[in-house]
Amino acid sequence: MKKEKENRYALIDQLPEQTQRDIRVGMLVQSKLGKKKYRNVWVGSGWISLDGDDRLTFREAKY
Repeated sequence: MKKEKENRYALIDQLPEQTQRDIRVGMLVQSKLGKKKYRNVWVGSGWISLDGDDRLTFREAKY
């Protein structure tokens, strides 16, 4: 039997305050650099990616 991967989708408002701030700052920096899409940008507690469909993905770092 194949083990199913757990999907953990969350709105940014459901993340801790500091993580929300890190994500917003990272998005602002990428915007100022003129990037419309980016992948695996470090934001303090994980990585953010923005795809062509304007879907933001945050992956928390595992320590």
